[in-house]
Amino acid sequence: MTRRELLGATVKGSMIATIANFSNFFHGGHVMAQETQKQAGSAVQLPPAYRGENQVKPLPFNAGKLKGLSEKLILSHHQNNYTGAVNRLNQIQRQLGNLPKDAPPYQMGSLKREEIVATNSMILHEFYFANLGGDMGTGLSSHVNVPRRRVGLGHVKLQLSRQCCPQLLGVGSYA
Repeated sequence: MTRRELLGATVKGSMIATIANFSNFFHGGHVMAQETQKQAGSAVQLPPAYRGENQVKPLPFNAGKLKGLSEKLILSHHQNNYTGAVNRLNQIQRQLGNLPKDAPPYQMGSLKREEIVATNSMILHEFYFANLGGDMGTGLSSHVNVPRRRVGLGHVKLQLSRQCCPQLLGVGSYA
């Protein structure tokens, strides 16, 4: 068998495998972005991480009394962007919970990456809205201990000189 014949056979085999997988889609297979449903007779309880039970938190302040941003803008952002992020996270978590045990690793990996992005979006929106309250007592900063310190240019130069680029800052053995 020549190299050309071997390559042709490999391509034909790959095409047949692709067509077989694609036909599986039309006979009950699932696509990544679609909601997968558990079969009707299944009574398996999913772990909490895969139930998709995240709830939309209400705004922790009166959007009409916020200075500098309109009430319409804040309410729209909360209802569309934040609620969309929570719903997307719930959908992804349910998809992860409904994956069969023999699902291809790329499918699990893809959904886990999407889950990370959706989780970050939900959490960052919650921090954003919590810190918009105006008086520092309504935000998450009262619940989360975030160390605050001023970092001067001298401190930044020192850290850079130690870690990555002493030659650019004119310090160290490269000076």
